[in-house]
Parts: sequence; structure tokens; C-alpha cells
Amino acid sequence: MKMSNLHGNTCYLETRNAGLGLYHLNDKDVILLDTGLKETAEKELIPFFQENRFNLKGILCTHFHYDHSGGIPSLKKVYKPEVVFHYTENILTESSYNMYWISYSQKFKSYDLTLPEYKYYADHVIGDDQEVFSFFDQEFKILHTHGHSPYHISYITPDNVAYIGDTILGDKILDKTKLPYSFNIADDLKAKEMLRKIDCEKYILSHGGVYENIDTLIEKNIDNTLSKIELLLDFLKEPLSFDGFIASIAREFNVSEDISKIDYLQRCGRAYVAYFQDEKFVETIVKDHQICFRKV
Repeated sequence: MKMSNLHGNTCYLETRNAGLGLYHLNDKDVILLDTGLKETAEKELIPFFQENRFNLKGILCTHFHYDHSGGIPSLKKVYKPEVVFHYTENILTESSYNMYWISYSQKFKSYDLTLPEYKYYADHVIGDDQEVFSFFDQEFKILHTHGHSPYHISYITPDNVAYIGDTILGDKILDKTKLPYSFNIADDLKAKEMLRKIDCEKYILSHGGVYENIDTLIEKNIDNTLSKIELLLDFLKEPLSFDGFIASIAREFNVSEDISKIDYLQRCGRAYVAYFQDEKFVETIVKDHQICFRKV
């Protein structure tokens, strides 16, 4: 794992699976922004903190997804840091069962292969209208960048470095991701637009690294989402059941017949169908005893 100083007391931690933020309270006490996976915490973060004699005082979490918060239990055991979540995202971390619920899925066996049981509670929660959070006498600005997850939030450190989680993806990741995940397409587009209004020294992306300017990247992410809306809506020129819709996506993107990959497409696809319904782009009908969707 590599640590890079970005500005003032704010650093970037490059792990195998994600980019994390680290804020130094002093020479030894630190605040972590997201944790990565359980194995990230156990195999990279804890050895790194021990080697550098860092004391983890707190964790600021952007959202409940396991690749961002999965390291909390392991870090809690060693350092007992204070954990911060958005109020509603905190409810989702109480049990991995809530992950199944929020993803519109039953507890299919495929989940057991990718999502271990976990449970943890925040020591502090961020409210819906909260714009600043004081943590160990340091003020972090809050951006309510909902959409990728129900109540995803981003943080701006006291050094004016933005940690924006999964609000946008970096160039390389975006280019190779066939269908980026969003829980709510409309909110996700608003969150990306929101990033245009901030002016920070640096921007940390959980999947994409560090940028000094994200104007072009914001545009690229928005264009990507809009192009996917157009493409997926076109599949519904003729009525399709939800499973038929997902099969069309899988064929378009050459997705293999793998349970976990199709499950991922189902979670992505539900967000698009919901968006189409909200925007009245589709009508819902029954055909051959199946609920189907058709472009209007």
C-alpha cells in the first residue's frame, strides 16, 4: 500500500481494491475515509498503521457498500475508532440482510459467495440537512451525493480536499465498466451535477485515483449514464419482462452466464426500470402472465 500527501494533513492511500483518504490529526492520530474490504483492513491497513505507529481515531464512511465499509469490524477490534455514517446508511449496516433488502433481492445463494455476514453500528450519524460535521475538533464539510447508494455522502477535509467515494468513476474504471451501479439514477445524476459546484485542491475517487480537476470527468460520467439510459430504453421498444430486459443487457454487453454477474445486472437494471417508470418513459403491461415494460 502506498501513501501520498495531497495537501496539508490530507493523504491518499492506494490499496489493491480502492483509493482511501487519510487525515492526520497530528503525527500519530489519524482519521480514515472509508475502509475498503475486510481483507484490505486486515492485510494492508492494520500492518501499515502498525508500521507507521498510527493510531486510528475515527472513520468517516461514504456509504454502506461492503467494498467501502467492510473493514470496520476488523479495525474496531484493534483500534476502537469512532465511526461516522449517514443516518439511513447506518441502519443498512446493522445486518447484511439489509443489503439483500435494499438491493431488491432475496437472499440468493450467489450473495453468500460475495457478501459475508457483517454487523456494525455508527458512533455518530450525519443528518439529511447537515452540511458540516465536527470530528475531533476538525470540521469536515458534507456533500449529500445520494444516488450510487440511497444516502451516499462525500466529505471535504479541512484542507479542502474532497473525498467523493463512488459519486463518479475515474477514466480507466469508467471505460472498462459495462454498466456502473446506481441505486437511484435520477439522484445519481443530480449528485454528479452537484460536484460542478465545488472547488477543491484535490479530489479523491474511491475507484479512479486522485484528480486536480474533475470538470471533464464529471461530464464523461454524466454522458455515460445518459448513453446507458438511451441504450437500455431502446431495448423496450417491444414489451419485455424484467428477466427479458436483463437478458437483453447481458447479450449487449457480452456478459457471461455467471450467477453473480447476472445478479449484479439485475440490481443495476431495477434502477433503470424505476427511472423509466418515474420519468414515464415506459408503460407497464401484463403479457402472457408476466409483468412487462414497453417504451412509450
